[in-house]
Formats: sequence, C-alpha cells, structure tokens
Amino acid sequence: MDILWLCSRIKQINMSDISACNGGSCPLRLHCHRYTCPKEELGQSYFKDPPYKMNMMLDDLFLSLGVVTTACAFFWNNREFKDERPNLEN
Repeated sequence: MDILWLCSRIKQINMSDISACNGGSCPLRLHCHRYTCPKEELGQSYFKDPPYKMNMMLDDLFLSLGVVTTACAFFWNNREFKDERPNLEN
C-alpha cells in the first residue's frame, strides 16, 4: 500500500478541508470557524497572516471620537457549523 495514498485518506477523514486561521489578535477569531475548527498537525493549510482589517473613522471636530470596525472577507460564523471531528466511540 502506498504511504502517500494512506496519508491522503487520513487527511480527508480527520481534518477540515479549508484554509485555517491562526487567529493572531483578530477580535473575530472566537466566533470564526476557520479558527475554531479541528486542525490536523500535518497537511493543514493556514493563512500566512490573519486576513482581518480594522478600519477607524475619526470625527473631524473631535479627534478623540471615532468608530472602529472589524471586517474579514474569509469569516465563517460558528453558528453554521457543528464539530467536524469523526465519532471514534463506535
């Protein structure tokens, strides 16, 4: 049996087939599936840097007032996903 074939089968069974995110200092990470999904030690792909952007809009009259917004084009809300780990109890 070819070892590469075996490794590819294990990868397909045990991991999410997505680019995972290491989170960094992203304020959205605890609610994002890419950060909280089960990850494989070998073969899991990751974003090089967390892809979130923080935008700051300041008031022209009062520079100490402003609004900060956080956005990520790759954000997947956790509410849509269940734990993807295989059930090994059976």
